[in-house]
Amino acid sequence: MPLRMSFSKTLRQFRDRSKTVTRRDGWWDLELDEPRVPVGGIITGIEKGMGLAKGERQVVLGDVRVLAARREPLGDITPEDVAREGFPGKSTEWFIHELYRKPPEHIVTRIGFEHVVYWCRGCKSVTTPELPGPAADGCAHCGCGSESIEEAA
Repeated sequence: MPLRMSFSKTLRQFRDRSKTVTRRDGWWDLELDEPRVPVGGIITGIEKGMGLAKGERQVVLGDVRVLAARREPLGDITPEDVAREGFPGKSTEWFIHELYRKPPEHIVTRIGFEHVVYWCRGCKSVTTPELPGPAADGCAHCGCGSESIEEAA
């Protein structure tokens, strides 16, 4: 089962797929000196993972595939990466001080990713798999009950 990552501050950007990079505290195994999810691994994006009310469930946004992961100072962000974070036109200073609210020397894990698209072989629709992931049964798009959901090429 893929690890889950909250995108509570960038829901619109995740949903419209303008977000293809994220910077995170943690998400790096310091003992092994490698990312928590390897290149090629899948992360399931969720609306929020903490602060859920009793009985409230996580809302799944979709899966992403890790393309690159590295550690770097927050201040190394470029204008191009601010746009890839989902904020075209915003400055690197805005991202560091207003959105992330950490000093430029703060070390973060930079994760580049692509959105994973699935399609239903039953109804031929682009879809998202039911929880917990692509191995689950049934089409979330139409509820056709097809068990043939696979990644689009």
